[in-house]
Amino acid sequence: MNLRSLNIARRAAFCFGVITLLLIGLGAFSYVQVGELRSAEQNIEEKSLPSIQVVDDIQIALLHARLESIRMLGSTDPSVKSASQAKVRKAMETLQSRSEYYRQNLITSDKDRAQLDDA
Repeated sequence: MNLRSLNIARRAAFCFGVITLLLIGLGAFSYVQVGELRSAEQNIEEKSLPSIQVVDDIQIALLHARLESIRMLGSTDPSVKSASQAKVRKAMETLQSRSEYYRQNLITSDKDRAQLDDA
């Protein structure tokens, strides 16, 4: 079948039909890809983000403990030292509780567990 042998109306209808089929195929492909993208987003939201948030809490508690330790070392006032000691204890409790929560609820593999044990 040669396109030049068809009259203009049939040629135009054929070309529009091919373009329509290509667009339908592109739409189906896009729909499948959006489904895969959604499942990847759900995986990140349910598994990675909670871990990142807890690790951030651990890091903040560690930084608070370091800051108050430096403040305690640099001060000669007993009231500042006692306040700093209380803040260090609170930061260490937060550090321990968040680390334990991470260890019990958010570790997904033995590799993660080994890295946490080494840290």
